Amino acid sequence: MKHSLVVTNTVFQQANKYIASWMHPRSKHWHLIDYVLTRLRDIRDIRLTRVMRPISVWSDHRMVLSTVFLATKPVRRVHRAAPVKKLDVAKLKSDDVRNELQNELADALATEDSDDWPEFKTTVFETAAKIMGFRKLHHKDWFDDQDTAAQSLIKDMQEKHLAYINDKNDAVKKSAYTTLRSTVQKKLRGMQEDWWRDKARELQDAADRHDTKAFYHNLSTGREILAAF
Repeated sequence: MKHSLVVTNTVFQQANKYIASWMHPRSKHWHLIDYVLTRLRDIRDIRLTRVMRPISVWSDHRMVLSTVFLATKPVRRVHRAAPVKKLDVAKLKSDDVRNELQNELADALATEDSDDWPEFKTTVFETAAKIMGFRKLHHKDWFDDQDTAAQSLIKDMQEKHLAYINDKNDAVKKSAYTTLRSTVQKKLRGMQEDWWRDKARELQDAADRHDTKAFYHNLSTGREILAAF
């Protein structure tokens, strides 16, 4: 058991023909010279180690087989916390919004008598949220599910497709479906082209303003879309 290792061949009681793995060419005696080692702490996971006989290909050694019980650890699920809402600070670029926020904060803090930091923080945050609101998450895909016109077309196409599937011998239903499908495809291609055009314009505007953060954010979004194709 040097280095906390165990020869698993010698752990199990079995006939010599299942232990010896090599025969001396002159004496014709069998010897154990092929080993399967494991750590001492893992010996309970070894179910059996034995010599396989016969083998399909000639060799002066016999194959040694070790049966092992492997137990995998269950996947640990990480419970992600709800995303924190972030204030839409981009609205502070507007003079009207800044002035309104200053006035609201002055009024709110004027009525605040406590010097407690948590109350002060809550007052400032709630006032800012009322004036600026929270940032809205934009879709990273070119397909905008808020486009009611596209959604209406897709829904109509699905209905006509279902009607055609239920009655494939009806030429009118087939024509209505294929025509509407062509219209929807053109609409979606137009949406995709508009998205890329807007994305290119945003990149150019960010580069002109030397806004590195906005530039690389839009660039990474475009890369994600290209990777999806």
